[in-house]
Amino acid sequence: MPKFQDVDDGDRITETDEARSAVSIDETRLDWEWLGQAETFYDAAVELAHARSKVAEAKAALDVVTALCARKIRKNPEKFDLMKVTESAVEEAILLTEDHTKALAKLNAAKYHQDLCQALVDALDHKKKALESLAY
Repeated sequence: MPKFQDVDDGDRITETDEARSAVSIDETRLDWEWLGQAETFYDAAVELAHARSKVAEAKAALDVVTALCARKIRKNPEKFDLMKVTESAVEEAILLTEDHTKALAKLNAAKYHQDLCQALVDALDHKKKALESLAY
């Protein structure tokens, strides 16, 4: 099953040759293509489920970071150059914190990985339809 690189410290996730080959069709070996299709699709769907879980975890982590940053800002607004503590001022200050920036980057990377997994699942579905057209 094609695996995409895990997200770690903002590394870019890239498509692998293995993922590309999983969706290609060898017209001279349709029987082998059919035999592997269900298992390959299942593996891709499991990886997509894992990616969705990682997005949910990253979203929850971002929410926690946002709440902790808001608390720090409200306790010591002068440290964040706030003259007046308003909701919009606190929200803007949160966006400027390093912790929030890192958590947001992890969420975005997890979403990107999820999109790649979804693309593979979609491509495998198209492959199934193409195999049906070639076989019948």
